[in-house]
Amino acid sequence: MKEKNLNQFLVVSGIFGLIILAIIFDLILLSLVDKNATQGGLEQVLIWTYPLLELLWAVAAVGLLWLIVSSGGTSRWVSVLSLVVGLLVLYSMSLLFVLDVPEQFYVLVEHVSPGTLLYQAGAVVAAFGLFSLAMWKPAALDGDDVGDMEEDQEMEVSSDDSEVSTEVGV
Repeated sequence: MKEKNLNQFLVVSGIFGLIILAIIFDLILLSLVDKNATQGGLEQVLIWTYPLLELLWAVAAVGLLWLIVSSGGTSRWVSVLSLVVGLLVLYSMSLLFVLDVPEQFYVLVEHVSPGTLLYQAGAVVAAFGLFSLAMWKPAALDGDDVGDMEEDQEMEVSSDDSEVSTEVGV
């Protein structure tokens, strides 16, 4: 049980870590683009940095997927949490324009616009949530529990062939 809780904690931490990593990489790229616009001469750095950061982020996303699959899936609440968080990040720009929010929040448009790693992180985290929900199954019974259940159940067939009743012993 403790191992399952640890796996759930690692998956939730990985989801938020993936989003934080995307924010950090986006800020690095934004800083380099701004510095290149004012000073110039960073074209070569940008050409090599963007694909490198994209690759590192993709490796982290695949690592999180591997964690989800190797741990036997996640619980429903972790799957729903990742789906909700992913959809909130993915649709946050749309929500900013639909909802009545203070103007200070519109600075987020630059960070969650399509093409940023944060936008991709929202899509990937939501997809992980859908994937986890699709592969979710109730916890399997231990072998001992199955044996006990079989001993407790008695199948009784009545004299009429069409009628079958099941009794569970206490």
